[in-house]
Amino acid sequence: MKKSFLRCFVFINIFLSAAAINAAPIADDHPSAYLRAHANDAVHWQQLDASVLQKAKAENKLIFLSSGFNACHWCHVMRKESFLDKQVGTLINRHFIAVKVDREMSPVLDTYLLEFVRQATGRAGWPLNVVLTPEGYPLTGFVYLKPAELMRVMGNLQNKWQAEPAALNKLALDAFKAGKQANAESVSVRPQQLINAFEQKVKAKMDELQGGFGMTFKSPRPHVLMALLGLQAQRPQPWLEDFLQLTLHSISDYGLHDMVGGGFFRYTVDPSWHTPHFEKMLFLNAAMVELYVRAYQVLDDPHWLHLADETMGFLLRDMRNDSAEFISSLSAQDAQGVEGGAYLFSQQAIDKLFNQKQDELFEVSGEWLHLAELSAWLPVGVLSGEAEQQLRPLLLAEREKNPPVREVNVIKSWNAYVMIAGLALQQVSEEDYRKALAQLAEKLKGYAADDALSLQEITSIAMALAQWGDYTDDEHSRVLARKLTRQAAQQFRRDDGWLEVSDAVIPLPGRKQNLQDGDLPAADVQFMWLQQRFPMAEKTAQAGGETLQLDPLLLQKPMKYARYIETVIAREPR
Repeated sequence: MKKSFLRCFVFINIFLSAAAINAAPIADDHPSAYLRAHANDAVHWQQLDASVLQKAKAENKLIFLSSGFNACHWCHVMRKESFLDKQVGTLINRHFIAVKVDREMSPVLDTYLLEFVRQATGRAGWPLNVVLTPEGYPLTGFVYLKPAELMRVMGNLQNKWQAEPAALNKLALDAFKAGKQANAESVSVRPQQLINAFEQKVKAKMDELQGGFGMTFKSPRPHVLMALLGLQAQRPQPWLEDFLQLTLHSISDYGLHDMVGGGFFRYTVDPSWHTPHFEKMLFLNAAMVELYVRAYQVLDDPHWLHLADETMGFLLRDMRNDSAEFISSLSAQDAQGVEGGAYLFSQQAIDKLFNQKQDELFEVSGEWLHLAELSAWLPVGVLSGEAEQQLRPLLLAEREKNPPVREVNVIKSWNAYVMIAGLALQQVSEEDYRKALAQLAEKLKGYAADDALSLQEITSIAMALAQWGDYTDDEHSRVLARKLTRQAAQQFRRDDGWLEVSDAVIPLPGRKQNLQDGDLPAADVQFMWLQQRFPMAEKTAQAGGETLQLDPLLLQKPMKYARYIETVIAREPR
């Protein structure tokens, strides 16, 4: 069925030798800084609501939906090159209904369309651009394109739509139905069979020389690494310990890790972990706190605890707002629009900082990577001891002259994940995070009253409040967590799988038996934890027992379900 789903897109890819689009008026007071930035684009963007489909049907126009986020470098590049361009704007505005989406505020929609584009074209990312039929069914999609390519692709699509609207409508609807049917499939799997599939996929994807996965760019994949740490704790294997140590050091010792301010960038553009894509995301850094706490516990190395503390310190210093909540991201660009400008040092700046009287301090400053393509230097490594005490204030003071741009979005589920990671750290750290976590707990209690939460928001907030309630013996937190657990089951759980939102504007391909890890651990995995903590009469299938009824994708792409597999590993006998 999934093969037929892919075949539906073969002919449409002839249009993908080019692609992209532009931006325009959205309300100047919109809560998303990313959308506000597009308010005066040449492309006349609309917010996604029911009126978009109504207008598209009435005018018989395709919908051009572009999703991104404020910390995304290439989103800014595409805006400058295409969405501000009058010629591009004229084409888009005349023939399409243009919609701008902030992926941080619409994660379920973004994830669905991201997977659609990945299936259809073989690659996906941001800016994520998708063309939909007037009924809201995805037709094709693409990521960053130069203006000329974008114009050509959009022109081709418009011509095809004018000539064969029925054929394109059928293509999109057939693909949607195929995806929906694929979601309904299930297979019986023994736990050990699933663990074996996961281990085999890891071995096929792992980079044995440089750590991590893949041979083009490198992202840290914390959820996969946590599942592997769980496997190492349960069934120690020399090859796995070597790979984990190599990967954890590669992540922390080179360009992905911000030596000066702490925290981690989203990924590096090379396989050697050297040149980062400079945005810092709240969800990723919360996951890195949890990852290094787990590494400390499993591998018994205090170096990893130091990194977890350093990362939490970064979150508290640089990503907390005046209301004691955490903002979503720090942009890859500085205020002048320079990628990495807030983190890089020119040779002149280095010479000025480390004058002749500070030669010894420079000697302990660690390695400086020369990023030739950016004509600048990036300090790398991990500061500790006397070097940390002397160097960090010096380098942070220099950075404050050109700080990173802050994205002020507050994402409820990401804040809940900070609580979960922070509590894991607090229980093994000598540092005291209780005041900050107590303030965050009060915010989470407020979030719990929101009657328009998604499944991921409900399970994340419930899990965070349950753990806070247990840590502090706060019964109010436990009561709210129990209520949210019931709400998740009643509102989103069905006999044939999970809904993820209850108010989708465009059609979504049905319920899913298992959910993939995304920015956060999968919501169904969080629900399984909650169900154990707050038992209910009706239970969902647990990650244990003789056989499991699962989505076939768990065997085909087990690394996408790492946190589920982690629970399976934990329940298997040693």
